[in-house]
Amino acid sequence: MSLFSKFDAPTPLPETTVNVVCALGLVVGLVGIHCWNHLHHQGHAQGQCW
Repeated sequence: MSLFSKFDAPTPLPETTVNVVCALGLVVGLVGIHCWNHLHHQGHAQGQCW
């Protein structure tokens, strides 16, 4: 009987989990771009240059 006889390989994540994580990453990225653009344009409207 070897030391690794009862070792189980980790099961891969289901495809739905991968898709959800990918979608959340895309949403966070798009929200960040939108917020940066909003703040950037708001600063220019007030005469502040970054």
